[in-house]
Amino acid sequence: MEQRTFNLIDAVCRDGLGNDVWGVADGGNTSDLFGSEANLEINAMFLYVYVDEDAFFPALDRIDADLTIRGKDSTMIRLYYLK
Repeated sequence: MEQRTFNLIDAVCRDGLGNDVWGVADGGNTSDLFGSEANLEINAMFLYVYVDEDAFFPALDRIDADLTIRGKDSTMIRLYYLK
């Protein structure tokens, strides 16, 4: 496991995020996977986190998302590529 992957999982745990708002996926279409407005094809493994626009996560916010897309309503989906 790479250090960044460990740091991401550690941040998710430190911020107390449940498995209902985060997960890991191995590619796919963002519209199909998340019901997002964006219709992007992702061909990589990534960790995703559903967040409200005004959410604050002390540990996770220190790690820049590789991509952020809009989900339904005011939900944002942060994608962190796993190498």
